[in-house]
Amino acid sequence: MVERPRVEPGAPYRLVSLDGSPGEPETTVAFGSSEDALVARFRSVAEPPLTLAVVRANEPVYRDECVELFLASPAEPGRYLELVVNPLGVLYSARVLNPHDDRTRWELSPGAPGIALPGVEVSIAGPGGEPASWCWWSATIRVAFALLAPAPPACPPDSLLVNATRIARGTRTRHLALSPTYRTSPPDFHVPSRFANLVLSP
Repeated sequence: MVERPRVEPGAPYRLVSLDGSPGEPETTVAFGSSEDALVARFRSVAEPPLTLAVVRANEPVYRDECVELFLASPAEPGRYLELVVNPLGVLYSARVLNPHDDRTRWELSPGAPGIALPGVEVSIAGPGGEPASWCWWSATIRVAFALLAPAPPACPPDSLLVNATRIARGTRTRHLALSPTYRTSPPDFHVPSRFANLVLSP
């Protein structure tokens, strides 16, 4: 089994291709935390025109240009929260039970259509103009620790399991991840055994 990468709050990490090779277009993520929430800050170089079709919460944002955040408690790695955000600031959320790294046996519970998940805050920035024409964009996602199941034993917890991913949908479609899943045909982010270990305290 491949060891989980270790990441820490602070300096940004560059996402790579799913096979572990260097990833393009350039995408970074940096983590921070407060007493009650985790913050992930993505910055993505883009290749317009960008695919942007979803305008309502919990519709298939993952079909657009997007970034994604996967979060699990170390107490139950196969039960995780999936959050997906596009440059319009639209949020898709789902709770996933996937202890076998296997979509044929998982349990997926998406959020209610049109209703953003309470406890998650999203902010978007770009160069101005129509988002579909942006050559870069950033997304900040703040997630309350209380949303994790089972809830972390401490707030803030000592560590979390995370993956930060991107689907770049501009002139080409490419899949990038903080921790490569080594599943490329078809591309698959839903591999909780490959989530990184985010250490929040020494």
